[in-house]
This record gives sequence, structure tokens and C-alpha cells, in this order.
Amino acid sequence: LRRRDASTEERKYSIQIAKWKTLNNHLLPLLGTYRHDLGMVTPLIKICYMITKPVEDSSPNLLEQQRMLQSFKEAFLGKDVIASIMSVTGNLLEGELGDENYGLLRLIIALFRNLTMIPDPPPSSNSATDNSNIQSRLIHIYENEFVLDLVISLSKRTLEDVSELTLHLATLVHFLLKPEDAVDLSSITPTAQKKPPPPPPTTTSTSSRGKRRLVARGLGPAVATPGVLVRAPRRRGRHPNFGGVLINTSLSGTKEIRQQSASQFVKEKTALTSIVAKPRGRREKQVVISHTPRRTRVVLRGFCEKFLEEGFDALISSSQTQIMSKDNDKDENWFIYLWSVRFFSQFLLSAQRAKREILMLSGSRSASPFPAALLASSLQLTWFDKFLKTVENYRLVKNYTNLEMGVGALSQMLAVLVTMTFHGSPESQRVAKKLQSEVFYETSLVLE
Repeated sequence: LRRRDASTEERKYSIQIAKWKTLNNHLLPLLGTYRHDLGMVTPLIKICYMITKPVEDSSPNLLEQQRMLQSFKEAFLGKDVIASIMSVTGNLLEGELGDENYGLLRLIIALFRNLTMIPDPPPSSNSATDNSNIQSRLIHIYENEFVLDLVISLSKRTLEDVSELTLHLATLVHFLLKPEDAVDLSSITPTAQKKPPPPPPTTTSTSSRGKRRLVARGLGPAVATPGVLVRAPRRRGRHPNFGGVLINTSLSGTKEIRQQSASQFVKEKTALTSIVAKPRGRREKQVVISHTPRRTRVVLRGFCEKFLEEGFDALISSSQTQIMSKDNDKDENWFIYLWSVRFFSQFLLSAQRAKREILMLSGSRSASPFPAALLASSLQLTWFDKFLKTVENYRLVKNYTNLEMGVGALSQMLAVLVTMTFHGSPESQRVAKKLQSEVFYETSLVLE
């Protein structure tokens, strides 16, 4: 693959791997079996990364390569594939990130980026199965296996470890949200889920020991014992930090979930399963949620809110540092940066507008500080000067795609600044005044 496919645009060897279904039948099963052996996992991840690289627009067999990548993407939607990769990631993050482990982590994020960049095939009326929602299914797997939480956690760490990983994360976020409109996405609200019916009453012994015996025989409702840990059934390939506990799992470790009363049943974070008493000998049944566009957008809205709160400022600062270097000062990197600033500015403004309307309807006059992290990095004096000169340069070289994105990002940043100026919080007004002085320092360049 390195010697032949990397030197040509046709990628004949990768296409042959797709035809033989080598990834489905051999490579991914090995990944699940040897997930604890880094010596085996590292070359497997490298192969997966190489065969899922984006196709060049100038390739003579563009459509054939697109079909190849779509088949690879669908293979990663198989059972426990992403869970096995996240298990490897959890093992890496538990120890110290040396050069070798950091390189493997960068490859894993690059692999997730490659999978997210692959477009869905067009819907076909002749096909028995609809494969036009592969991206939506992938996003739900990312949520269930804590890939989205991993992106946010690594974004916060990129200030300390500025490297190529930063650009991989920024590109991954870009292609996750690229099809969405920021204003529409911020207005999506999750639908209320129906509560499960209460367990049938029982007239048997009221003692806790007697109820637990009935549950063990499948004859009575489940009884929660205070102080007893409630854990999810471990699935093959899952790391304990990424799904061993039903809810409230984070990268820093699992948070213990304890039941307080018999009526409070612990549910899984993704609402796929609920803990109920089952007759003896039956397996726990999973409720399948349809991956409708609305359900996917609800997931993405939650990701945007958490990403803005915890990881946006750190990732944007690291992206600026990377773009300032000569090796990464490229049009595609600038486009992703400008798009990110414009998208999240629109999302934040729309969300704040909706919050203000809710406060007005409720009669509340208290105003929480405006989240200024969105502008803290983008309006720094040194960077703002570089930003304006780059946008001006796109006008001179007639790169109208990046010019339009740059002007859009600038207008949205100024709109956020105006909103902060008239915000009811004194702290937000103080930050806005400071940022205004930096903007007006470059007034001549802005007007030009």
C-alpha cells in the first residue's frame, strides 16, 4: 500500500482489498481479538487509515474509489468495531503518552476523520436496503461509544500538545457538522420519551431478601439495594472507561452510579436499554431507536453545546498556532478555521437569542455572563491582524471561496461582539469593551 497506492491516484490495491472484503472478513476481526496487543493493533490501524484516505478530485476512477470508501465505511459500522478501537484508545490514555502511543492516538483520530469525510451513497430505488444514511448511523455509534466525548477531551489537551492532532480534530468537527445549518441546529429540541410502565405489584414477602430471591427466579420486580453498584453488561471490545458503567462515563474515569430506591431504575445514557426484571432464561432486549435525521441533529446539537463550553477555545487557539507555521499555512486549513468560527458564532448567537426569549417570557431579569470564549482567541490583537491580512490576500488572488468564508466569519464575530456589548451582565460588557479596543485598532484594515 505504501509503495504502490501512495504513488498513484488510482489506488488499485485498496480497490482490490474492497472487492475481496479483506477488511470485513480478516482485518476488523483481528482488531477485536488483539485489541490489547499494541504490536498487532498499530499496523492494523495504519492499514485502516491508509485505505480510508480521502479520494483526490483529479483521480481518473473517482466514482470507483468513492464506492470503495463507502464499503469500507459501512464495514466500520459492524458490531463492536468502533468499541474495539475505543478500547485501544482507553488503554492509551490510561498511561503516559509517549511518542509511540501519541502517534497511534493521532492515527486513530485520523481514521475517525477519514470515516467522517466519506460521503453517503445516493439512495437507490433498486437496492433492497437503504444505505443512504450511513453518516447518521456513524454519528450514533460515535455517541454511543463516546467518540464525541473523546473529541472534546482531546480538544482541551491540545493547548499543551500542539501537533498534527489539532488539525485532525478540527477537520473531524468540520465534517461532522458541515451538512447542518447552525441556526436550525440550535433550535432543535429533543422529544420527550415515553416512560416505561411501572412493574406489576406483588403480594409476596415485603422483606428485601425475599424480593431479591424472587427477582433471581424471575418472579418479581427488581429491588435496589442502597450502596450496590449497578453496571451495564460488558460488551466485547468495550473499555471500562467507555461504557462499562451505564451513564456518566468520562475520559478521566468511571463515575459510580448507585440506586437510591426501587422506583428509580437506572437507564443507559443512550436510552437503548432499561433495567427491568426479566423472566429467567430470557436475554435483555434492546429497544432500537431509528436513526432519523431529527434524532441525529439532536445528538449534534448536544455535541455543539458541550464543545462550545469545554473545547472550542482550546482547539481554535491550537489551530491558530498550527496555521501560523509554514507547513500548515494552506488554503484548506484556513477554510476549516474560518468555517468553524462562522458556524459556532451563528450557533451561539441563535442559542443566546432563544435563551433571552425564554427569560423574557418567564419575567426573569438576571443575565448570566455571555460565553466570551468564542472570541477570546479569534480577536487577539496579533492573530486578528494576521486574520485580516489573510482575508485581504484571498481577495487579491481571487480565491473567492475562502474570501466569502472569511468575510462571513468576520461578520459573525462582530455580531457576537455587538451582542456582548448590549448584554445585561457587567462582566460581559467589560470583556466586550476590551475586545472593541483591539478591533478598532485595526479599523483601517477592516474597512479596506
